[in-house]
Amino acid sequence: MARTDGYILVPAFQRGAVDTAANSRHVTVDAALGYRVGENGRAFVRGTFFDESRNNGTLVTTNSTGAGFGVAGINTALGAHDWISARLFGQAQGYDQTFSSVAPDRSTETLVDNQHVPSQQLGTVVQWNHTIGRQVLIGGVEAQEIIGASDERLFSSTTGNLFANNIAGGRQRSTGIFGQDIFQTRNWTLIAGVRWDRWTNLNGSTVRIPVPAGPATGTQFPDRDATAFSPRLSILRKLSSNLSLSLSGYRAFRAPTLNELYRSFRLGSTLTQSNAFLGPERSTGAEAGLRETALGARTELRQTVFWADVVDPVSNVTLSSTPALTTRQRENLGRTRSVGTELDGSIRLTGFFQISGGYQYVHAIVVDASLAPPLVGLNVAEVPRHQASLELRYWNPSRLMFSVQGRYSGVQFDDDRNTLRLGAFYVMEAYAGRQLHRGVTAYLAAENLLNHRYVVTLTGAPNSALQNIGPPILARAGLRFEFPTAK
Repeated sequence: MARTDGYILVPAFQRGAVDTAANSRHVTVDAALGYRVGENGRAFVRGTFFDESRNNGTLVTTNSTGAGFGVAGINTALGAHDWISARLFGQAQGYDQTFSSVAPDRSTETLVDNQHVPSQQLGTVVQWNHTIGRQVLIGGVEAQEIIGASDERLFSSTTGNLFANNIAGGRQRSTGIFGQDIFQTRNWTLIAGVRWDRWTNLNGSTVRIPVPAGPATGTQFPDRDATAFSPRLSILRKLSSNLSLSLSGYRAFRAPTLNELYRSFRLGSTLTQSNAFLGPERSTGAEAGLRETALGARTELRQTVFWADVVDPVSNVTLSSTPALTTRQRENLGRTRSVGTELDGSIRLTGFFQISGGYQYVHAIVVDASLAPPLVGLNVAEVPRHQASLELRYWNPSRLMFSVQGRYSGVQFDDDRNTLRLGAFYVMEAYAGRQLHRGVTAYLAAENLLNHRYVVTLTGAPNSALQNIGPPILARAGLRFEFPTAK
C-alpha cells in the first residue's frame, strides 16, 4: 500500500479557488502458487489485485481504478530437444473519472463529464522451442478478446445540469501466429522471424440518451478487420573478442485500442474525441549497432543508429482552438519518420561499484499529413529531441545498496501544431537499502532530489496556456518481503 500526498499542479501565478493539492493512494496484492513438473518444468497460477484513487488537482476532478489480473501457465520439456510454454490469462478492470470546465480566472469549476469505463480481457499464448545443434526454431500462436465500454453522464458547463447519458464501446478480437529461426556459428548469429496478425473490431456502437426526456440517437458501426505480415531479420557479426556489429530490419503492426476507438476525454480546456473509424498503424524500420567491451569486460560501450517510418499513426489532431476550448480528435495522421542514435555504456570499477549512462537523440517529424497539411515538417508531439541519464550504483545487499540517478529531457511540444512548448528539465533520484535478513530488505528512496518544478503539460491557447507542473521532492521508506520460490 502506498500514498502520495499534497502538491498543487498549477503554478502560483495561475492558481485560483478551484485548485487543491493532488494526491494518490494505491494498493497492490500479488499471490502465486507453483508446482514442479518433471526435471525443469513448472506449472503455476498467479493473481494480482490493484486499487488506486487520485485527486487530480481541483475540487471536482478525480479518478479511481480497480483491476484484477490472473494467469495460469505451464513450462515443460518434451524430450531432449523441445520445450513448450502455455499461458491462459484474464483481466477485469473498472475505471472512473470526472472532468470539469474551469472559469478563466480559476475561481469556479463545473462538472461536465462523469465517466465509467469497464473492460474485460481473456487471452492465451502457446510457444514451442526446438533445438537442432546450433539452431533454435520457435513457433507459436496467441489470441485474445477485449470488451470495453465508456459510460458517461454529461453535464452542461453553464448550468451544471445533467443533459444526456452517452454509452459507447465494442469488442476487439486479435489472433497472431509467429515463428523464428535463430542460427549461430562461431562469429555469426542470424535471427529471422515472421509474424501474421489479424485484428477484428466487433459490435461497435454509440448511443446518446437525452435527459430528462427525448428520443435516443445512436450509431451501430460496421464490423471491421485487418491483417498484417511482419517480418524481421537481424544479423550479429563478432568482429573480434571485444567488438561486435549488429544490423536489423523489421516491419510491425499495431491495431487501435478500444480506448482510442470509443473513449473521449477532457484535460482542462482541451477535449480529445474518440474515432470509431481508426485503422491500424504500420511501421517499417532498420537499425545498426556496435558493441565494444574492454578491461576484461568491466567496461561496455554500445552505439545504435536507427530509422523508423510509421504509416497511419494514431495521433491527436487539433480541429479547433479558442481561449475557452481546444478540440482534438484521434486520427490516422499519414506518416511520421524518426531518425536518431542511442549511446550508452557502463564501467564496473569494483565488484560492487558501477557507473552507467546513456544519451538518445531522436529527430521525429511528420512527413505526410493529408488530413492536416500544415503539420508536415513539424515535430511529433511529446517526443523530446535529446534525452540523457547517468547513474552511480553501489550494490552490496548485505552491507549497503545505494544508487543515485540523474535524468535530462530536452524540449518537446505538447500538441500537434507545435504551439505548446515544454521546456527541458533535469531531475535526480536516489535509493538506499540494506538486506536485514534473507528475503527482507529495508529501503529509503527519494525522487526529484533538487526539488526542481518543471512543466509537464500545457492546455489551452498558446499565449494563455494553463501549466501543470511535476511533483516536488518525494520520499518513501519501507520494508520489502520476498518469499522463496519452489525449485
